Amino acid sequence: MYYPSKCAVLMVLLSFFLTSCGLYTATANQPLSSEDQELYRRHMQQQTILRELGKLDKVDSVSIRVPSSADIIINISHARGVTFSDTERRAIEETAANAAPDFSRDNMRINYGLQMTVADVAELSRKGEALTMADVREYVGYDALSGFYGWFCEVYSNANDKSCAFTLNATSGSLEGALFGVSFYRINYYDAPPLPGQRADPGIDIRYYDVIAYAERGEKLLVRPLPTSPPPSQNPSQAYASEGCSIKSSPAATYSSGRAHSSS
Repeated sequence: MYYPSKCAVLMVLLSFFLTSCGLYTATANQPLSSEDQELYRRHMQQQTILRELGKLDKVDSVSIRVPSSADIIINISHARGVTFSDTERRAIEETAANAAPDFSRDNMRINYGLQMTVADVAELSRKGEALTMADVREYVGYDALSGFYGWFCEVYSNANDKSCAFTLNATSGSLEGALFGVSFYRINYYDAPPLPGQRADPGIDIRYYDVIAYAERGEKLLVRPLPTSPPPSQNPSQAYASEGCSIKSSPAATYSSGRAHSSS
């Protein structure tokens, strides 16, 4: 039986170490381009943000959205009733800025809120047409659209599962007012956009459909009568859905971490 020499084993381990550090590609011993090195460096800085902010007592979970090479959005979720003082927020901002020097502080936005779960979505759906943007914005999320107010939330299966299983998108004419629409999708478009030629599942409007039936079985069960709606061109929420949610499949990196599943 052939046994590799110690030198051969050491060379394999060294090659694996250099590859994992981003100094060489995984397919050939060629140095990464300057662009790839910058992407890798930014990725590692984002992991540092997740690790450092995830250590804080009041922080339940942290996720990061990078919509462009210049911008970074940090979402910090916390338990209901928890608040952060101005001093604590400044400390968080300082920690994030120090962890990611490649991102300008002017382009770094930090959002605070409750982490949305499927159970929360089901509870929100009980309000029906009385549901408002203020209700949705209690939960940590992202500004989804321009031209009107949109809020885009990553939804966990439950409080113990830190992976994003669903997405909720709410649109309104104001930060607190009635909603044009609030759609709940089976897929996290940040991490798994539809493949070319495929249309995304348009999901359900939680004001009219059974959230649990959809989340657990993919069943679209109507629980309230649908209203008579204007054409999609007159309703931003419907127009957004009719376009296949193209904004959600734009290239962008997303990272997330929680106490139970912290990234390192």
